[in-house]
Amino acid sequence: MGGIIAASFFKGSIYMQNCHNDGNITSKYSYVGGLIGKQAASESSLNMKSCYNTGDVMYVGEDRNYYGEKIGGLIGYNYATATIESGYNTGSIKGGKNVGGIIGCSDDSRCAVSLYNSYNSGTIQGYEYEGGLVGQLYYRYNK
Repeated sequence: MGGIIAASFFKGSIYMQNCHNDGNITSKYSYVGGLIGKQAASESSLNMKSCYNTGDVMYVGEDRNYYGEKIGGLIGYNYATATIESGYNTGSIKGGKNVGGIIGCSDDSRCAVSLYNSYNSGTIQGYEYEGGLVGQLYYRYNK
């Protein structure tokens, strides 16, 4: 669930500029972001410039062991190469685990994440892997 895009599986380039969400978002599930809930195509790239969220993004379910993961001020779950420039969040972000002011969780070593001139001033609340900018950068590797 997201303020602009709930989930994207598009295998190409996504460009977002001067976009914002001012509404509060509540969910009983995972993959929730102020702008994008889930960007899930590793062959894609996401370029976000001057985008922001001022609404609260909240997990309101009771089962924090399974749901309530990957909650972010701009992006809940990222599985793409992403560049965020001049992005920010001022809303409160609340979830279970992988909770971040900009990105809840970014997954896969093939998908680089770059943040430029971006910030979070909202409160972050979670029980595992919470961060002011990114809740968790997950890295997979082969031996």
